[in-house]
Parts: sequence; C-alpha cells; structure tokens
Amino acid sequence: MVLCSAFGVEELITNRFLRVMADQIAAAGMPALRFDYRGTGDSADVNVDGGGIGHWLDSIKDAINWMRDEVGVSDVVLVGFRLGALMATEVSVHIGSVSKLVLVGTITSGRRYVRELKALATFSAKSTGKVTDENLNSQDLLDIEVTGFKLTQDIQEALCKIDLLALKKKPAEWVLILGGGDSLTDSRLATRLSELGCIVELQVLPGYAQLEWHAIWAKLPSDAFAGLIGWLGESKLSRDLGEHQNLAQVLCTDTWKESPVHFGPAQLLFGIYCRAQDAKKNKAVIFANDGPNRHIGSARMYVSLARRLGAQGVASLRMDIAGVGDSPSHSGQPENQLYYRGSQRDVSAAIEWIYGQGYSSCTVVGHCAGAYLAFYAAVRDKRATGLVMVNLQKFFWGRSDSLELFMSRGEFRSNDWYLSMLRDPKTFIRLWRGEINVSGIISTIYKRIRSRCSGLVSNLRGRLLGHESDSHKVVRWFRELSQRGTKVMLVYSAQDPGLDELELYCGRKARRILGLDGISMHTISGADHSLTQEKAVNEYANLLESFL
Repeated sequence: MVLCSAFGVEELITNRFLRVMADQIAAAGMPALRFDYRGTGDSADVNVDGGGIGHWLDSIKDAINWMRDEVGVSDVVLVGFRLGALMATEVSVHIGSVSKLVLVGTITSGRRYVRELKALATFSAKSTGKVTDENLNSQDLLDIEVTGFKLTQDIQEALCKIDLLALKKKPAEWVLILGGGDSLTDSRLATRLSELGCIVELQVLPGYAQLEWHAIWAKLPSDAFAGLIGWLGESKLSRDLGEHQNLAQVLCTDTWKESPVHFGPAQLLFGIYCRAQDAKKNKAVIFANDGPNRHIGSARMYVSLARRLGAQGVASLRMDIAGVGDSPSHSGQPENQLYYRGSQRDVSAAIEWIYGQGYSSCTVVGHCAGAYLAFYAAVRDKRATGLVMVNLQKFFWGRSDSLELFMSRGEFRSNDWYLSMLRDPKTFIRLWRGEINVSGIISTIYKRIRSRCSGLVSNLRGRLLGHESDSHKVVRWFRELSQRGTKVMLVYSAQDPGLDELELYCGRKARRILGLDGISMHTISGADHSLTQEKAVNEYANLLESFL
C-alpha cells in the first residue's frame, strides 16, 4: 500500500487519518507507506520555479519503487486522498503496473481544483484586507496561496491538463471509490472507469459526508476504514514479507541532516531530528505542535525554521505530542487534545531526549496552543534554558472550557486594532456596506472587558483574603523563569487577540513582566495568527536567530 496524501491545508487535516489507515492496513498483514511529496512536509526542498507537478508524480513513482526494492512487495495498491487521488490515478495510467487503486474524496478535474483554490485564495486575501474589490483585477494571482501553501503557476498549468473523466486508458484492474455516498462526480468517474474495463466499486466512507474541513474538528469513526480493509483482503496480495527493521534513512544536504526518532515512554512519541553536518552539540530547539497540526507546522514553517537553524549549527527536534501527527495517543487519552496538561510531560520527554544526545542547552518553541504547552513545560522543567511563545491565546484552560467557543474568538482581532480602525475613513464605508460584523465585534470586546474586570476583582479579593490570583500566578511564573536564567521571548502578530489575554494577566503592554531579566516581547506587523506570509516568517526567523 502506497498512500498519496492531499495538499496544503487538506493534507494537515487528513494526515492523522492516513496514519490510522496505515496502522489498520498493517495490522491486516499488508505493509503501508506514507510519504511526503518533494518540496512538501518533511521531504527535501525543490526549486519551486521549475518542474511543475512532475516533482510530485515522480515522488509517487519513487515510493512505489522503494516498496518493491526495499520491502520486497510484488503487488502495489495506490491510495489517494483528494489531490493525491487525482495524481495517483495519473501515475497508475502511465506506469500500468498498479494492482488496485483506492480514491478517497476524489478530485476528478485538475482545472476545477485550481479554480476552487483560486476562489479560496481570493476570499482569504479579501478577508485579511490584502485584496479589495477595487484592486482585485490588478492583483498578481499567478501563484495561488492559501494559508501559506503555494500552488505555483507551472503546477496549476500541469493540473489543468488532468481530467479523470476523459481518461483513455484504465489505471488499474480494480478501483475502489470512497466518499460521502451521494457524489454525482464519483458516479460519473465510476461510469467512465467501467467503460475502460475497470472493476469498480463505490463505497461510503463512514463520517466523510459530515467531515468538517478543519484540523481541530475533523473526525472519522474508528471503524471508518473497515470496508476498505475488507475490499483489499479480497485480492491475493503478496504478504510473506518477513520483518523489516531500521528502514528509516537520513536526509542530507551540504549543511544539515535529518532523521526520524522515537522517544518518551515506550518510545511512543515521534519527531524529526535536524542538526548540522558537523559534530558540535551546543544549542538545541524543540518545536512543540502548532495546535493540531503535525510537526511540520502551519505552512510548513517548522521545517524551514529547523533547516535554517541547522545550517547555522543549532539542532532541533520538531515533535508530535501524543494524539497529534505521527504520535498515537496515550492509553485512555483521546486524540487531538490541544490544551491537555498531560502533554506537558511529552514536551519534558523531548527535553530529556535532547540532553541525552549531549546538548548543553534547550529552548522550547510553541505557537498558539503549542505556546501554552511550552510555557507550562518550561515552568515545571528547569532544564529548559529558553522559551519562545508565539501568539499565545490562553494562560489557563479549565476542563469545562469549550474549545469550539474559544476558537470562535480567533475570528476577531485585538481591541487596540479595532480602536485604530476607527481612525480610518474606509472603516465607515465598510460599515455602510454591511461588510463588518458589528454585533460580533461588540460582543467580543464586551467579553474581554468583563474578563478584565473579573481579573481586577479577583486580584483585590486575593489581596484581602491572602489568596494568590491567576494574574499573580502568571507574573510569579515569569519571575521564576527569569530568576533561574531561562530566557523568554514573546512574539505576537500586531493584531492578534492573544494580546488582550497577555494584557489581562501581565498589564498594559506586558509592563508587569517586561522589566524582568531575560524576558522580551516583539510584535510583527501585517502578520496573521499563523504567520503564513513569507515576510512574517522571515521576520520571525530573524527574531528567533537573534534570541538563540
């Protein structure tokens, strides 16, 4: 089994499902390979100005050849998710040696896919103010970029030439199409493949029709792939492959090298270890998960940062906490838990592993929910010599807190930003047109003011009764980090709502903590919450380099 992933945000969302699918396929006696296309995920970078989609199609062919040469399989089944389904079919047609083909959430037309991404990119750009109706037609939209994932013009042109409904040759003898069960597109594809002589079966993937395309909410039933496993078992695939150990290899360049590692209790946790080519072992960085995203981070930012630092002699471990990415959850723990306190132990396990490799210092880096985990891990683990928190949203998370309600807050920006917009005449034009969610903004600001008032009352009550308020706890923790010599850097997008959370506990402009030794704060103008813009990533990378 060779599993071909989706692209961009869809890949981040479905990556966990591919891991579960691969585990279940392996448990059924068939080896399964998950991989990243060239220039994506953990794979080597490529020249983005050349090669087009050929790089990705070649990656699928390389994966097939690797399974045959290294594992010893004789029959290959390709499984494609979304864009991966389109490309898996294209490869199958050309190589003509794929035993079975499984298509999940199939994209049948590359042209339609490009058109959808372009519409999404335009909508995203307009919502952030980078593109308006007045200058939309003058924008250079040759490259499509959605939340930091770029589809270059040459890749778009190549995709537009692929249309599965116009295939002239059958891609495989057997084809399974998995989807929501009511897709007219799937039915048309099944008809076309049958006309070409394929034995086609349509199956409903349980939960797919209700699947929410967001990395936090995306869920499939535990038995979602039972039908697929049964369908695969009907063919006589080669299974007498024996045991294969230590198949993982090292990815090398002239300046850095990377390898996969397992660590923590029972070697449950997974990470990618990046280091310089020389043997010096001084500084190391741990990248905790960016919310529910696997260890590559939003827009693959952790990969680019790790390799940039590695070339300068700073090693890194971009890790997956249990239940996220390639680390399965601990026994009895659900997957995809963003603010689970137990995940702090996973970060501490990473710190333990780093020092076990002989490094003399360790900085923990976290973004959003990862910043929450990094903060508490650093407070409790004195081995952390540095702490970098990017767009921290919450200092405290209760068991009864609703993640869904909290995430809705991310749709709004900081109070200061709204006040500044009142000085812009264009704001009133947008108000007149009904383009601004006035009620939502007022409600959000009201809740923030109410929380601030509650905090003031809590501080006063604490002083009178001798109890420590939450605000005093946060300041005390920062003071303890400072006193023991742990350097701390806070980084915020200039409009991020996390700034209001910081003000709630640390005072206006974080005045209650910025006077402490070793604690600094920086804001990045024009950046979104995930720092997906190239300019924002470069500015953040420069800050991180200076800090280290």
